[in-house]
Amino acid sequence: MRKYSIIVPVYNQEPFIEECIQSLIKQTYPEMEILLVDDESEDQSPLICQQWAARDKRIKALGQKHAGAGAARNYGIACAEGEYLLFVDGDDFLDVNYIQKVDQVIERNAPDVVLTNHMFYYDNKTGRITERELFPVGEAVQQKEKNILEYIIEHGYGMPGGTSFNVYRKQFVENHECRFPDHIRWSEDLDFFLQVMVHRPVYCLLDAQYYYYRRNISSSSISSVTNEKLEDRFSILRKWHVRLEKMKSDTTWRKLQKWVDREYYSNLIFVVPIASPDLDYARLKRTVLSDRDLWMEQHPCLEKGITMIGLQNMLLFIKFKGYLLEILNRVKKNARKCK
Repeated sequence: MRKYSIIVPVYNQEPFIEECIQSLIKQTYPEMEILLVDDESEDQSPLICQQWAARDKRIKALGQKHAGAGAARNYGIACAEGEYLLFVDGDDFLDVNYIQKVDQVIERNAPDVVLTNHMFYYDNKTGRITERELFPVGEAVQQKEKNILEYIIEHGYGMPGGTSFNVYRKQFVENHECRFPDHIRWSEDLDFFLQVMVHRPVYCLLDAQYYYYRRNISSSSISSVTNEKLEDRFSILRKWHVRLEKMKSDTTWRKLQKWVDREYYSNLIFVVPIASPDLDYARLKRTVLSDRDLWMEQHPCLEKGITMIGLQNMLLFIKFKGYLLEILNRVKKNARKCK
């Protein structure tokens, strides 16, 4: 029986970590270890983790000096003893059959990576759940003769780069020295995902939603975007634009580079308007202008994005509740038309 290592970075998640841990210990698949890596929380999260480790021998309560979720995941990778790695955020939770379903896919296909869809769980009075399809359920699974990553890019679906939604063979990760960048506040998971993918792993899809991604409407992470987070996001996209530029002779990487470029533009146009009201737009404009030469030749529409930065303050009044986020997810598709 394969062993799975579930790595959970924990930072000030006292209201949610109990629910997360309970969803892990209730898994119908028994052979696993749970590595709770506390990132020097300032609330009762470390105590909760230690109490659970005392109750269940499958749980290990680890700790590190505050260095971010990426560093916590790296520490978990170093300590993991399982054949496959799962990354679960401390405020999310899993369906009890998640690992069982993953293992069935692995038994049939022996992949290096399992890509999964997930569910948005809204932490409000309704507690409503919304499906999030990164690929159409069932459809992409039937495309085994094709490169699935290329299939996803070609059909305009969101990139399955969220580390928490994927399962990785530890040996593959170790062989290629894939690690999360330290001290990155946004997009460290995308960077890790791309590190894995450029080494051409064998991968397949789990055609169901078993991961519940908590999205709190009143304090969504996307609505608390800061200059630092945006700069981290843009630096990761810039890094991969340059790296993939050197690999453009390959069709898949050429298409992936176009996705990276579109993501830069769409973040500029559709994320900035709902960012923190404390955003320093002059600083943001300087950051984007410094990238102008890198993107402008292939993506002249970026000039429009630079122009729009000065208008962002005027758009902040539409920042209310979570309905705008859903609208923007749809509108974002239009950015793909601008190449």
